[in-house]
Amino acid sequence: MCIDVLCAYLRMPPAPEPDSNAADTADARTAWRSMGEVRATILRLITVHLKADAPIPWHGVDLDFTGIAFATDVDFSYTVFPAGAVRFDRAGFPAGSVRSDSAVFSGGMVSFYAAEFSGGTVSFDEAEFTGAEVDLSRVVSWSVPPAGLPGQAPGLKLPPSAGPPPDPSTSAP
Repeated sequence: MCIDVLCAYLRMPPAPEPDSNAADTADARTAWRSMGEVRATILRLITVHLKADAPIPWHGVDLDFTGIAFATDVDFSYTVFPAGAVRFDRAGFPAGSVRSDSAVFSGGMVSFYAAEFSGGTVSFDEAEFTGAEVDLSRVVSWSVPPAGLPGQAPGLKLPPSAGPPPDPSTSAP
């Protein structure tokens, strides 16, 4: 299926940023930026097909984001996950913003096994957890935990003793 090829491309390690001292710096930087645009376009394409109102929906398909470093902005807001398996296993969130605001997790499974939440912004503000298994219980790094996770919800598994991150609007000054 097409989605498997797109996810496989994303799982390929990106090329390192070119050395600014190299003789062919301009061409190398252009190629490097272009490949980053291809990755961003693939992620936008996938999220468009996961939206609740997608004209050609990919709801319930299996998505394998294993090992991907999400270092750019990705918007999973208003997506639906009624079935299928979505794997963020060993994925990293070192930079950028990955938003799953108002997403609906109603079936299937979403796994974050050995994922690293280490510097980027990840949010689940107003997401609905109504039956899918969303497993964040075995992450490797929780130093910058996702925002907007409820303390409890059907199928939501958080890291032991981590609990949801504090709500800044209720914290004392």
